[in-house]
Amino acid sequence: MSIHNLKRSLRSRLGIGWGLKKKLRIRFKPLVLKLNGTFTTSELIDHLAQTLPRDFEILFIHSSYDGLMPMYRDAVFKLLKALQDFVGPDRTLAMPAFSFGDGPVSWGDWYREHPLFDQVKTTSQMGLLTELFRRQKSSLRSLHPTHSISAMGPLAKELTASHHLAETTFGYGTPYDIMATRKTVILVLGASPYLYLTLVHHAEDLLGERFPAFAGAEMIPVQLRNAQGEEIPYSLRHIRYKGSRNMNRLPNLLGKQTISTWKFHGVPLAWAWASDISNGLLKAAEAGKTIYQ
Repeated sequence: MSIHNLKRSLRSRLGIGWGLKKKLRIRFKPLVLKLNGTFTTSELIDHLAQTLPRDFEILFIHSSYDGLMPMYRDAVFKLLKALQDFVGPDRTLAMPAFSFGDGPVSWGDWYREHPLFDQVKTTSQMGLLTELFRRQKSSLRSLHPTHSISAMGPLAKELTASHHLAETTFGYGTPYDIMATRKTVILVLGASPYLYLTLVHHAEDLLGERFPAFAGAEMIPVQLRNAQGEEIPYSLRHIRYKGSRNMNRLPNLLGKQTISTWKFHGVPLAWAWASDISNGLLKAAEAGKTIYQ
């Protein structure tokens, strides 16, 4: 059976797309490896070097380490070191360090019951790679309960210093605003960009109540404990939107060429300029079009 027919047969039997869940990748590991082959850290970095634009100031990486498996053959520590080397000392590497609490409750309910965010001790819930990056000695973390980021490099301080001083989570003065105005490449490793592109919220917070799907906001009192152990009172914005979010609307709102998506040995990858995402969604919102339906 040809590779093409093997892929088609596997999709048919599982009744799903090629985005196999972890348990199915484990169950069908020999077949998955036969279909996609394997790759090393150096092969991935070489591929990124040939694919991504080189003239960026910031590389912001969303990742799913599980999404690289079982094709990826090296350890996560090696991947992190290679990404740091790829960005180099003259540019800035950044990753999400989001924390939404534990258990089945929403993050809003969690912070109502547990109103403390610790900049040092609260872990990133955005995957193993992001938590290892957060723990690096030279990595700085912004002070925000739900959507903090970690950064390393020349612009790390600028990105992280004033997140808690901004009036919104994603708008003016936040790391996302800085990324949208700097030459920032958003890279998604091992997952669909339509699940991970947090920068879509930049336009929402810039427009505030003028955003077409805005339905109201409440403030949740929270204490922020910084790296020096000081506690700072903070009002966490919890915004409600009209309708449900549908990230699959992004290609129509932004244009299909804005977000480049492809697969490397079966691993989903994507990249886009942060400014293109923000500007495109601002333009769409001004025309009454959003990712909410």
